[in-house]
Amino acid sequence: MNNFLGLGIGFGRFIVILICAYFIIKWAVKNGIEEAYRDITGKETYEDKEAKKLLGEYADGFDETKKTKKKNNK
Repeated sequence: MNNFLGLGIGFGRFIVILICAYFIIKWAVKNGIEEAYRDITGKETYEDKEAKKLLGEYADGFDETKKTKKKNNK
């Protein structure tokens, strides 16, 4: 079984490679569909809205940290 399909790899490693390829292709197709949706409709997807919300919360926290540091330095 060390020479599965003449590739010189075992069956288990072949299965792992197939699973990795599946998820990479799935991720690429999902991102392509989302990008096409944004280009065609001009609307944001649910994931875009959630990402902006999280980034906004992060940026707000970062701004508060900067303000606190400035107050402490004065």
